[in-house]
Amino acid sequence: MRIICVGNQKGGVGKTTTAANVAGALAEAGQHVLAVDFDPQAQLAHAVGAQDLLEYDEFGDLLSLSIADLLAPPRRGPAPTLSDTILSTPFTGLDLLPASSSLDEARRGLEMSSAVGIRALSRVLAEDEMSKNGFEYDWVVIDTAPKLDMLLDNALVAADYVLAVLAPELQQTEPLLRFKRRVEEVREEVNPNLVLLGILFNKANRSWRATTTIPEMIAAAGLPVLDTVIPMYARLATSYGMGPIVFTAPNSREAQAVRDAMGELIIKLDKSESGAA
Repeated sequence: MRIICVGNQKGGVGKTTTAANVAGALAEAGQHVLAVDFDPQAQLAHAVGAQDLLEYDEFGDLLSLSIADLLAPPRRGPAPTLSDTILSTPFTGLDLLPASSSLDEARRGLEMSSAVGIRALSRVLAEDEMSKNGFEYDWVVIDTAPKLDMLLDNALVAADYVLAVLAPELQQTEPLLRFKRRVEEVREEVNPNLVLLGILFNKANRSWRATTTIPEMIAAAGLPVLDTVIPMYARLATSYGMGPIVFTAPNSREAQAVRDAMGELIIKLDKSESGAA
């Protein structure tokens, strides 16, 4: 099982949509994938087209179990399990572990015991825990909030690989460098096998000069920029709530751009695992 953390400190870059589409592209290729929402904004269910599987109260608060319940189980009664919480999406090979706003409260609990709390997600996603609940995945894709906090640290500790998502704008570079430093700190202190697999530029307007110059600047800083760039396609924005673009519009140029990015990631991942430069 390979675990990819999708993140960046900067919001508004299409990170959740990218996480959903990466998970979808892997599922389309015949892999069994678990998409994990680790963002208190809890939008990944919409991005993978599974929002109708969740139950909400009249105020819009989630009634269904979420990953927050696994991190902070009730003091009384039986603790919820993965089999209680994981949902099968409408798309073959793609499951969802949803989030809720309660994840913020769970984060505060983890911060009170940082040495133990930093591995909370690792325990939830452990292969033996998955197997005990009847699940077996080839890939886990974790969507994270645009913050450098305990939740991000948990995701980085649990992950094997990191995919950073960035829009080609000058104001994006400093948040990316801060995110990179946090990845390096977690690798040095807790997870020595963590690999920053690549930086994917999203929402790119090719008529704007920065679209080409910003990736060159990032690459010059020694960061692994993917050759594939996801343009600012309207279909990617309007498909939100329907599911991964490879399933909802499989013959579109948008779907092909996502497949190209995923193919490049797999090549980088294979090289990393083989020890190649």
